[in-house]
Amino acid sequence: MEVNFHTFTPPTEKEVKVVLKGIPFTTDPEDIKRELLSKNLEPVSVTPISNPSTKQKINVFLVTLKRTPNVSEVYNINKIFYVNVTVDTYKPKPGTSQCYRCQRFGHSSVNCHLPTPPRFAHFASVSRGLRQRVLSWSPAHLRQRA
Repeated sequence: MEVNFHTFTPPTEKEVKVVLKGIPFTTDPEDIKRELLSKNLEPVSVTPISNPSTKQKINVFLVTLKRTPNVSEVYNINKIFYVNVTVDTYKPKPGTSQCYRCQRFGHSSVNCHLPTPPRFAHFASVSRGLRQRVLSWSPAHLRQRA
């Protein structure tokens, strides 16, 4: 018997997200990971952040760390690669979260065990009608419109 459900991650098991400001955006995220590992932290991912309006990369990286006893040491870091950096707590977008797996609200895909909706169900019906219209066009039809 398969049960559909979603749940949440206990706060003690959640990963810690911080924002590193000041490192040039040309820096390889893998280099930042190695530097954090050398400081006895356990990075899960390092992602460069882009300006939402211009889509240009900026000197900010989102770092996800495993929750370990010394994870709070990340806030004491002030230099990486001999560059002054600031470490801030990540502030997620306000509002209700949406699951990328089932597209429902109030939970994330990490803990989702609900059935996934058919992919592109709405677009399939729209594109089918569009395809029929395109197939019905002929060169004569295009000449009439011109």
